Amino acid sequence: MRPARSISATGEEHLAVAKIRGFASVVYGLLVLESGITGADDIFHLVALTIVISIVLHSSTDVVVARGFDEQAETPAWHGVLRRRIRTARRR
Repeated sequence: MRPARSISATGEEHLAVAKIRGFASVVYGLLVLESGITGADDIFHLVALTIVISIVLHSSTDVVVARGFDEQAETPAWHGVLRRRIRTARRR
């Protein structure tokens, strides 16, 4: 029996999965629109509105939520050194 190995995804792989999941909503909306069922147009518009609201909410809250998870104890000692040096240089 072989030992289990850890699997870690790169940032590009996470982005690819996110794109696929986001695109699936568009495909489902188009499938409903082309199905010819009663109310397909209304359902498609609801799906489109949901996608737009999702994009706006995710893009406007990602930094705020990420900062909420940030702990000062986890911040490396070198974090912000360059920014402080630039600020100090501008004041002179």
